[in-house]
Amino acid sequence: MKQPPARAGIRSGFSNRRLALSILGCLLLAVVALLLRLPVLILADFNSYAATAHRALDGEAVYTAVQLAGPYHLQDVSEGRGFAYPPTAVLLLLPAALGSPAAIPFLLGSLALLAFVMIEIVRVELRDHAWIGWPIAGLLLLSPFAGDAIYVGQVTPLLAAGYGASWLWPRISGIVAVTGGAVKIYPLVLLIWAVRNQVSVRLPLVLGTLLLAAATLWLGTDAWVQFWTASQNAIPQCAQPSLGSFACAFGRIGEFVGLGAALTLALFAARASSPPVAFLLLATASVIAAPDVFPNYLLIVVTGAMPLACRLASQLLSSRWATDQGRGSRSSVL
Repeated sequence: MKQPPARAGIRSGFSNRRLALSILGCLLLAVVALLLRLPVLILADFNSYAATAHRALDGEAVYTAVQLAGPYHLQDVSEGRGFAYPPTAVLLLLPAALGSPAAIPFLLGSLALLAFVMIEIVRVELRDHAWIGWPIAGLLLLSPFAGDAIYVGQVTPLLAAGYGASWLWPRISGIVAVTGGAVKIYPLVLLIWAVRNQVSVRLPLVLGTLLLAAATLWLGTDAWVQFWTASQNAIPQCAQPSLGSFACAFGRIGEFVGLGAALTLALFAARASSPPVAFLLLATASVIAAPDVFPNYLLIVVTGAMPLACRLASQLLSSRWATDQGRGSRSSVL
């Protein structure tokens, strides 16, 4: 099998000292981003992860009576009153059972990793202007998109970091797709990225099978039936902080429109000749079918857009440099 194209690794152009300083800088950015949100931190989603983990450990149903009885809004099941993810997510979110004290290191680690991959993307794509990655990462962590995730203790920054890592190191994209998909399903589109880069998906598929089997053995087949019921009963919020969606605009038929749009983008991504364009299409396909597009989802889209933005910036800077060189040459002749 042909190997995926080589991409600069973490240590490419990095000494151990510079790598350590980069990690430290990313942690500091994460600390600042978190400190600015402390006054309004409610951790509603993280508390749901924690409560779900406790229910699973206690042998109780993962999905609550509110979700199974009939229509409900997602905000009705926040703060531990329900769970919106598939049963496989329970396995990966078990550390949340430690409660609110675990939320701070979870958020710091997720934000720092997101900052690191953004900085690394810029460093790889804009080698002569690598410093630009730091203000970009800082602005992203201070943006309303990150703020929305921090406010409720969402897992999205960690998933967005996984997307960025999949661009940098395509060999891990299959693993990222399966582990991310076990939590929120939509990262499974990264399997297309793995196939595009001629990366074997055998190991990721084995891992996914093991996660499915483990979740089913632990929680029972009823958990999957309840997940489907809870998903069908969920009603889009369509009000702040939601940014809207196809489902909000067109009702039940909008859900199929959104799914169709996601599949169309994924198909174009599979066939696109430009890797940065394909990557952006996959990132957009990940969120476009959501019943509610919340601001934190745009962390995925921004991460997906960064390689293309860097390529465009590189071309612009190169053309300006060539223009300046041409002017210099004419001046010297004159």
